[in-house]
Amino acid sequence: MTNDNNTRKKANAVFFAAVMVLSMVAAGFAAAPAAAAVTSASANDVAIGQTSTVQTVTASANSDGARITIDVSAAVSAGAAPQSVSASSTGDDTIDSANYYSSNDTVVVETSAPSSTPDGTTDISVDITHDTTGLSAATSVQYDVGDGTGTTAATFAAVEPGVQDVSVTSGVDLVEQSSAITQTQSVDFGVPNDGDNQVTIDISEALAADLQIDDPSSDISTGNVPGPVSVDAVSLNADAETITFNLSDDTADGLAHEGSFNLNIDFNTSAVSTDNRVEHVFTDDFGNEETAEFKTLEETSTTVSQGGSDVEAFSGEIIRLEGFTGTTTQVTFFEFDQDATNNQGNRVDTISTAPGELFNYNTENLGGGEYVVRFDDGSGTVDRVNVTLLDLGLDAELVDEQVQTDETIEFDANSNDPQGAYTAELFEADADVDEDSPVDTVTGTFDGAGEVTDSFEAPSETGNYTVVVTHDTTDITAQTGEVQVSEAGEGELALPEGSTSVAQGDVANITVEFTETSTGTVVVGDLEDTNYQANITVEDGSGDGEVNLLFNTYAAGGAGSGTLVDVANDDDSVTLEAETGGLTDLLDTGDYDVTVSPTAVSGTDANAAIEDSTDIGSLIIEERSTGDMQLWRTTPDVRDDVVDVQDEDGDAAAVDAILNGVEDGVVTQTDTVALGNPSDVLVHQISATGLEGVLDAQGANNNAAALYDLLSTTNTYNTDTIHAASLTFTEQNPGANQEANEINAVDDFSASEFEQAVDVVYDDENGDYYVFLDLDTVNSALEDNGNVDGIQADDEYTADFSVQEPLLTDAEQDDSTDDIEAAYESANATFDAVEAEGSFDLDPVEVGNAENQSIAGEMNVAPGTEFALRVQSDSAETNFIKNAESVVVQPDGTFSASLDFSEQSVNDTFTVSTRQSPLTTELSTDGVVVEAVSEPANFAVSELNPQDVTATVGDALTITATIENTGGQEATQTVEFRVGGNSVASQEVTLGAGNSTTVEFADVDTSGLDAGEYEHGVFTDDGSQTATLTLEAADSGTGDGTGDGSGDGSGDGSGDGSGDGSGDGSGDGSGDGSGDGSGSTDGSTPGFGAIVALVALIAAALLATRRND
Repeated sequence: MTNDNNTRKKANAVFFAAVMVLSMVAAGFAAAPAAAAVTSASANDVAIGQTSTVQTVTASANSDGARITIDVSAAVSAGAAPQSVSASSTGDDTIDSANYYSSNDTVVVETSAPSSTPDGTTDISVDITHDTTGLSAATSVQYDVGDGTGTTAATFAAVEPGVQDVSVTSGVDLVEQSSAITQTQSVDFGVPNDGDNQVTIDISEALAADLQIDDPSSDISTGNVPGPVSVDAVSLNADAETITFNLSDDTADGLAHEGSFNLNIDFNTSAVSTDNRVEHVFTDDFGNEETAEFKTLEETSTTVSQGGSDVEAFSGEIIRLEGFTGTTTQVTFFEFDQDATNNQGNRVDTISTAPGELFNYNTENLGGGEYVVRFDDGSGTVDRVNVTLLDLGLDAELVDEQVQTDETIEFDANSNDPQGAYTAELFEADADVDEDSPVDTVTGTFDGAGEVTDSFEAPSETGNYTVVVTHDTTDITAQTGEVQVSEAGEGELALPEGSTSVAQGDVANITVEFTETSTGTVVVGDLEDTNYQANITVEDGSGDGEVNLLFNTYAAGGAGSGTLVDVANDDDSVTLEAETGGLTDLLDTGDYDVTVSPTAVSGTDANAAIEDSTDIGSLIIEERSTGDMQLWRTTPDVRDDVVDVQDEDGDAAAVDAILNGVEDGVVTQTDTVALGNPSDVLVHQISATGLEGVLDAQGANNNAAALYDLLSTTNTYNTDTIHAASLTFTEQNPGANQEANEINAVDDFSASEFEQAVDVVYDDENGDYYVFLDLDTVNSALEDNGNVDGIQADDEYTADFSVQEPLLTDAEQDDSTDDIEAAYESANATFDAVEAEGSFDLDPVEVGNAENQSIAGEMNVAPGTEFALRVQSDSAETNFIKNAESVVVQPDGTFSASLDFSEQSVNDTFTVSTRQSPLTTELSTDGVVVEAVSEPANFAVSELNPQDVTATVGDALTITATIENTGGQEATQTVEFRVGGNSVASQEVTLGAGNSTTVEFADVDTSGLDAGEYEHGVFTDDGSQTATLTLEAADSGTGDGTGDGSGDGSGDGSGDGSGDGSGDGSGDGSGDGSGDGSGSTDGSTPGFGAIVALVALIAAALLATRRND
């Protein structure tokens, strides 16, 4: 029993000791808060109408650890009970809790005094979140803030935030004219809580009405802004057709500010061609929406003014009605009646000039005759003007209704305005003459009798046409019937290539040959078979018997943008006659018929051309893809050469220049670029088919501009704005607590900066884009960017090009935003930026007093970099200078220059330095002329043994190899044995010139390696020899791992290490023979964390107690 008691006592002691340790770890002490008296309190104003808005209340007490209460019953009774509260200390106290108690409408903040050196005060800031949708505007709302012994009032206002009303006070009538018109809009607003409220003005209606803002920086301004408020960040977003600005409180006093200011916009109205009632819609962060109304009016020749003289005009002419100044006017037309009061006969029409005082009225429905026009300002003031409408009598008709392509289209026109000017336009018969562009235009004047005969050259494209004649003064028009234009002669068209394959979204180049004709029809698709058809007229304007028709599959069907058809030769021409199918996505992949015919097509009807076809081929649209990104580097000179070739001979020739540069070793694959003066040019080879069409759709004058426009293009899906593509450079491993630098090609560069920094060459044959990035230009453009840094030495960046437009990915346009983003297709690669550096191979440099002496070194800059080398004597007695003008960095980073030292003497000294190199500091070192200069040491590796070998994980390997110094100098190098690129053993080797030795790496342990294939080999500074090492997994084994348990009875159960490690514990019995249960051979003990060790200690104590029971 004594032993049992002792054991139990020991176990209990261990148990309670462990519990004590755990208790000490978990213990914490808190001082009771001291009483406090509130000395000051304040509350920020709160915005009404918000589902969730935060109000900040501050309070100070003159003792530490105060318990602060805030009576918020004033907010609760008004319908804005707190939703949540949080508190922070603005002094040295600790916030213990912050709660809202609805039972007494009180916020309670518990604090604790600091454990040492308290400052004698409690200072807190409390954020109270309200739902203020039911709250009304009010002033001097009061909270009582206290500590139970007294209260201090904190007053605030509940204000209506954001834009409250807008109105156009000047520029309500925007009339077509050459000079700009300033429009002033008065904006009433409220700004609460030191708030920053962004206001957006939708000006899409104004832009649709052909109003223009030429220079947003000067044409948009503000005035009469109240002192406490600022209106800033005023900007025009032309793509989104909005103006945005911020309303903010300059005083930071936490109080609300209300008032009004003027927003002034200088509109260019020169392009206004129609009359429109226009709205600007103002919205803000608080959900307000207000509108300002005004009008645009096209120029007219005749004005009828309130208070003006009687007027004559032509019936059908648009006349300007000018009402009372500054007042909306009601204008009524009456038939003139000599016997009626005020000559006002039957009322025929009534209009209002609202908004504004002007209105353009079309008299075409009135007919000829006399009218009384009454102006009424609505307050009893009336004025009348007599208007006489004359019959212009404008008429036009065709001389012939059928002509051929080599004839003219004649028409006759007459009017009751002798010597009046006219404009005649030739349109396709199915054109919208108010919206579409004419095929041809002629101008002239009627003769003294008001008559004229004029003509057009017949179009080369067959089909039906019509003539529209416009009387220039009144804009009254007359239209002829239709004239049919037929082909002057027949011929044949052929498709020599039969079929044309193209990735979905790319531009297909379809070759069409002509025989005995210069015009014809190409029909792509079949509406019945593929739900798509394009009828195209092509003309061989160059006379070479061939037209290369460019068919943009991205623009096909209207889902994408851009011009559907074009020609490779500007002398040729192409016209899209009709496109049918009404697609909402890009053309599906698959085969589409291509039919060619000499017969003209008429709009959507291509039956005659198809029946008269002379050849049929196919357009094969294949899946597009985004592949990989490969990085290269080159020199600015090589880049310039490539761009020059591109400018002169096009992309295909530029691609050949790049490939020649690769072959010559001046365009090299890399993951490193050197920053110097100048820096390397980084080349991104991006594999991405199907982008040619969307890039072509940008209408840019070069590939870089097209790429920037594509990156800038946005579309809205599910109310989210999606960029068509992105190009970013993101810093990797920025360091602890550092935000990664990210350079965005659109956000951080203007279009001109991007074009200066980037050149793009398109490899049409392989679907690759070579994007040349001038790092010096990039860094220069980012110097003044306060948000983004340039690319610096020792930085690592990932370049990422992402295709995001749903039309070009697997996403559907009605997918969720998450699904659209998940379908993004990216190509990326990572590179390191390093400082341009170099060195000479020898220091000091030694050359022999002979010809062709080599001075060599290395630089980490792009191969092909050229610089100069100068050698200058150190002594006035020897006085020599030698120059090597074109020293070139080789693909392996080395350089050398050969100079003649045959006239120099042994021991002559000199300084050798680089010149005009990209290095920040030119290289410079001493040199001496010697009797003979030996070649530097070169440790070559051979006779690797074993070479390709298979072993088991855990085997020890012995490797040998021969190291030979093939150079001319003695040297010492570290020779390494590497597995999978990692050094696992090494030794120092010293060899004289021409000597060799055998190195051995014995008992190399493989137990730390996983099964698989590795490259293994022996490496020196100058060379290596490698082979393949195949490691197979060790056999798991089935032994019992019992061991013999003899001797001291420790019973480690090791056995052969492969079994279950149980052991039998034989021997003298003092050991338990348990082994470690893992079958390991190192006998190591698993490590425990502090808590696990304590738990194990308790468990051992309990087990000991149980055993003794």
